[in-house]
Amino acid sequence: MVSDSFNGAWYALPIDLDGDDDFDILGSAYDGHCVSWWENDGSQNFTAHTICDNFLGPKGICGVDLDGDTDIDVVCAGFLCDTLAWWENDGNQNFSSHHTIVANWGPPNYVFPTDLDLDNDMDLLVTSCQAGKMVWFENDGNQSFTERTIKPYLQGAACLIPVDIDGDTDIDVIGAGPGSTMILWFENNGSQSFTEHIVSAGWGYPNFLAAEDIDNDGDTDIAAASCAGQIAWFENAGDQSFTRHIIDPNFYQARSVRAIDLNADGYVDIVGAAKMSHAIRWYQNDGNQTFTQYSIVDGFLGANHVCVEDLDDDGDCDVVGAAMGADKVTWWENQLIGVEENDTNIVKEIQYLPTIISGPFSLPKQKLYNIYDITGKKVESEHLTPGIYFIEYDTRIVRKFVKIR
Repeated sequence: MVSDSFNGAWYALPIDLDGDDDFDILGSAYDGHCVSWWENDGSQNFTAHTICDNFLGPKGICGVDLDGDTDIDVVCAGFLCDTLAWWENDGNQNFSSHHTIVANWGPPNYVFPTDLDLDNDMDLLVTSCQAGKMVWFENDGNQSFTERTIKPYLQGAACLIPVDIDGDTDIDVIGAGPGSTMILWFENNGSQSFTEHIVSAGWGYPNFLAAEDIDNDGDTDIAAASCAGQIAWFENAGDQSFTRHIIDPNFYQARSVRAIDLNADGYVDIVGAAKMSHAIRWYQNDGNQTFTQYSIVDGFLGANHVCVEDLDDDGDCDVVGAAMGADKVTWWENQLIGVEENDTNIVKEIQYLPTIISGPFSLPKQKLYNIYDITGKKVESEHLTPGIYFIEYDTRIVRKFVKIR
């Protein structure tokens, strides 16, 4: 548990806000009108800090070095106050009063940072579901922002994600509008003039997207969460034509989706949160894009947002979620699928073995060790490929390590 009293928890985002090499959590509380962060002490004990407690109806939030001074600032979309604002970090996590980027505009509901024009400062992708706007705000390098239109109107404009869809080295944008039942991608000509292309039309009120090569064929596919109660992925044929595949047809008011290899088997899995199913689930990809559903949590009242990061720095991806109805921000430690670990039985010879290894690897010869991969299959130390492994001694798992190359 990170917090059980974050009133109307909307967003929870892992990020190293204080620069101490562990993941803190940044969050917005819609009903509490609060922007907060929780400081990780390195052992996943979290201390709450308030950035602002009177920013009405905060929704989308991000941490980004907006002013180029090497610390992480905070940007938030205030829905009820109709304001997009940012808070400057002084380097010691003391945050200024908010700086207004735009007001009386939409109102804004979503924000995502990216250097869209490749001029070495961070711009912002922003949507307004009520006004139907899809725009980006160009940063001139001095935190003066100019609004640039990507699409002037898409009913229910919900999110924008930067990704090079067509592989031409500039940043394109994918977006969704549940009111329009459309997923679009916007082709960047290299000068931030965008051409609209349809990914999907008439499918289930999509409101959140993730981009990743889900089928491992060298191009970028799209995962989507639908308010109509589905999780799906859209297969890129390589020419930016897309085919829809349903992963979960019964995930009611799905609000958030992530595409990431959660079980470290080399295949991109899917993680989603659904507000009316009150659940966070993950879907294991078998390598042929057949997905098996697993529950991370049920009864997570009003599950609104999910993110994935290695929060405890043990080499696997953990899950962070926000539940609007439960007023909770929570994280779940990934125990992985495969061999169970027992850290209390580490034997002397491997006690100080690094947890992250590159290059050749061997174990002491005088004792009988076995190595198992993430699936529980016994492997030889001379033939390890990148992945997560477990060392067994005397029928006990005594160490986990990650081989990166």
